[in-house]
Formats: sequence, C-alpha cells, structure tokens
Amino acid sequence: MPWRWFKQTVKRILVGRLEPKEPELYFSPHPIDWWRRFEDIADVQIFPWRSFDTPHQQVLFPNNALGRWMFDRLFALEDRFPRFFARNFQWPMIVLRRSGGDSSD
Repeated sequence: MPWRWFKQTVKRILVGRLEPKEPELYFSPHPIDWWRRFEDIADVQIFPWRSFDTPHQQVLFPNNALGRWMFDRLFALEDRFPRFFARNFQWPMIVLRRSGGDSSD
C-alpha cells in the first residue's frame, strides 16, 4: 500500500511538470465545392463513405436483423444517389486521380 501511494505521488509530480505536447495531426474541413479547384489537374470524384457518425448509427439502427435490413436499404440509397448523400450527410470520400499527361510530377 505505501509503495503504491509513493508511485502515484511521484507520477503526479512528474506529470505535472511535463509540458503538454502539441498534437501532430490536425483537421481542417473543406466544403465539397472546394475540391472542384483541382479539376484542371485531376479527376475529382466524390462518394458517400459513411452517411452517419457512429453515435448516430447506434441510436438510429438497432443491433439486430431490423438494423441490418435498415443498413442494406441505406447502402442501396447511397449507391443510387451518391451525389445527394455525399453533399448532405457526413463523411464524404474524395478521390483525386491525376489526369493524363506526365505522371512524374
């Protein structure tokens, strides 16, 4: 017991002295139309990757056969109306393919 208390106290002191690290990753969202600026150098394709965030899916879709059926319908709608889902729901997938010309750039 005293050893555990000692370790926790030392850890608290040392951690308090460490400066917080800045995150190495960052996130800067862009509107869908922003990606069109690359159309002169690449083929820009926008697909729905995921319509709902995980917490929303857990609320809206039950974890049973009905939920699987609902997901099947959702995926069918995403396939049929990809532009609508990419523009109006969460998590679009942006695909840029270099167009023609020199591929050494």
